[in-house]
Amino acid sequence: MDDTYIIIRKLILIKEYLDDDDEFWDLVACTTSYMYVYFMNHIYKEHCMTSYLTGQRWMDELLYGHEKRCFNAFRMNPSTFRQLCADLETKYGLVASSRMSTLEKL
Repeated sequence: MDDTYIIIRKLILIKEYLDDDDEFWDLVACTTSYMYVYFMNHIYKEHCMTSYLTGQRWMDELLYGHEKRCFNAFRMNPSTFRQLCADLETKYGLVASSRMSTLEKL
């Protein structure tokens, strides 16, 4: 939101250079700043899932990276995901194949 603050501040400075009695330019400056804030908050979307990794590398990125990304992908914390994988291996016979680990299978 730092960019939003800078843009609004610039618009306020532009407004100060204009005639104080000119209500039209006040309205233009306020409307433009509100449109910019609305656009940045509701329309402009920054991509958050941009990893080029696949397979085990992607799993490692999720499990050893930020907890929020793991939670968004699997709806559980990394420790819970690892414990679930361990339980499925020991109690229910989940095994890794030659090309895929148990974490990837899960």
